Amino acid sequence: MATYDDVSTQNITVMGICGAVGTFVIIIGLQSMYYRFESQEYQRKVVTAPTVGPDSLLNDQRSRLNAYGWIDRERRLVGIPIDDAMTLTVVRENQQKTRSSDDANSSQRSL
Repeated sequence: MATYDDVSTQNITVMGICGAVGTFVIIIGLQSMYYRFESQEYQRKVVTAPTVGPDSLLNDQRSRLNAYGWIDRERRLVGIPIDDAMTLTVVRENQQKTRSSDDANSSQRSL
């Protein structure tokens, strides 16, 4: 009998099916790992996250914004409450505008 060098379609079909099943199993395994890791991260970041930290941090920042204190003693630099600082800034700006308008008016009068 003569032998032929034909491609075995049966072997190709079996290998194709095995490859497809193997790819499917790998995809399902990777999805399973992803969802397990996602669940662990959610547990770590949301469920077991401390809620006291941000509140105490916010309270600390508020107390620093609303208190008098030294910023740098050597340079004699002090901190004042934020509301007072904003009020002083507005007053200074108004004084500068008044001075500059008075200077402009006096220079026009002298002409």
